[in-house]
Amino acid sequence: MRSLIYFPGFEPSHVDWLKFALLYLDKVRPIVPESADAQLSDTFRDVLRFTDLIELYRPAYREGELATADAIEQVERILGRPQLFAAIFGTDRVDQLWRRAHADDMELWNEKFSHNWQSFCRENGFGRASAHGMLIPKSLAGVYMTILANCIADGHGFPPISDDASISEFSFFVRRREIAGDGAEAAVLQTSLPIVLPENLSEIDLNAVMRLRHSRRFEEKRHALQEVVQKVATAVEDGREDADLKKDLGNVFQDFSDDVARLGTGLASLAFGIWMVTNGPSFGSMEATRQALVGTAFTVGGVIALRRTWNNTRVKRLARRYLLDIDRLHRETGKGVGDG
Repeated sequence: MRSLIYFPGFEPSHVDWLKFALLYLDKVRPIVPESADAQLSDTFRDVLRFTDLIELYRPAYREGELATADAIEQVERILGRPQLFAAIFGTDRVDQLWRRAHADDMELWNEKFSHNWQSFCRENGFGRASAHGMLIPKSLAGVYMTILANCIADGHGFPPISDDASISEFSFFVRRREIAGDGAEAAVLQTSLPIVLPENLSEIDLNAVMRLRHSRRFEEKRHALQEVVQKVATAVEDGREDADLKKDLGNVFQDFSDDVARLGTGLASLAFGIWMVTNGPSFGSMEATRQALVGTAFTVGGVIALRRTWNNTRVKRLARRYLLDIDRLHRETGKGVGDG
């Protein structure tokens, strides 16, 4: 969690997600072309200017080319059998959905894709030209941005993070791979790390959270928590049981959460999802993993076999993806969430 690529938008849609990131994350890199800097909100600019959390990532032309090639392949797969993706898109005729203009269409900026993506969308009746690139249906933009974020992540070793649960669900179907043979599969292990946030998070001033982040003592605790989380994630991947690690996680988490509690009137526990992906079911003994983690901060889901999809970029044996569900954050931590 030291350095993460944020997607799908330029910035989170809710300021409470920024508060979470200030408390838990080292560096968040949203994908923002230089020509889009003026689109950033004043709140986001304040976090960018006065903290070390945000570092804007400028997409390279080559990344747009690779993401375009993979996105066209993936969308053609969806169009070929749209009924398979009904649970993801809320309709078994997503092709028809994408051919209609919507008020919530999302703008993709030119720097994020190649001419081939624009031509592909035009030929299929998806979206229309805009001042900065293309306006396309939000779910189609989510497909593209998932692929672009993972392209950047695999190229630089920065895991992607999103605040959109539907994006994470779609990610199941678009795992990049470098595996020989058409029948190859990827395996995904889902875990969730409970985090704590003030119950009245929406009422807490963003400046108070930024001040806490600047505290040297809090910074040390945050780094200690990140280190033990990385060790636990590695143990999950290897299927190892480590009682001392469980104890360390509990102690560090308690120490860290004491500081978070001082921001508000109480604490709410939420799930911070981690998707761990490997080329083949090589997570070690799942039973050993369950034995190691039952009753602790991690809960273990199943191993899910996925068809391989993306061809055009190199992938490591293992990749981690992160998600905090902003909708759940809204439901469980306060009366309302402001815009970011």
